[in-house]
Amino acid sequence: LHVLPPPAIPTLLEKHLGQLRSFYQVAPTAPTKGGCFYRKLLAEYYRDLIPATASVLEIGCGGGHLLKLLPNRDVVGVDIAEKQIVAAQALVPKGKFHVMAGEDLELNRVFDVVVLSETVNFAADVQRILEKLHAVSHSGTRLVLNFHSGLWRPFLSLATALGIRAKHPPCNWLSSTDMRNMLGLAG
Repeated sequence: LHVLPPPAIPTLLEKHLGQLRSFYQVAPTAPTKGGCFYRKLLAEYYRDLIPATASVLEIGCGGGHLLKLLPNRDVVGVDIAEKQIVAAQALVPKGKFHVMAGEDLELNRVFDVVVLSETVNFAADVQRILEKLHAVSHSGTRLVLNFHSGLWRPFLSLATALGIRAKHPPCNWLSSTDMRNMLGLAG
């Protein structure tokens, strides 16, 4: 008699990553008009922070719209949903894109700049992503991240209800203090 072991029970991380993957696999790849405006505004700030000659990795790149707006030639994006990566590759043919969760980040190179634009808002395990950054960083790597404050919650809810902002999965609503603490813990 051969008894098969019971199927492995997914961890909370695996469940959350599965939910995120499912959400973004069917989500639109193009941003709303409000999303386009927001990315253009971000790109203006990012151009001041990121030298045009820098190699850039964006974790949670979605359809590649922010990377497209940057002047950098060496750009790499990772996203959890294959649909988003296919769209990013079509939009930014100069880039290299990988279907991968930030929590499972494994690339065999380092970058001058790592971008986490809104990624920590929806990540399954923010601390794990931050810890994975060591493997893709050198001593001079700059981490550029943006995330919305909880103060924006009512406005973002209204913008989503009005169709100005795309629907998103539940948000982490991290504070600046939370992020400083997590960055410190991740070294």
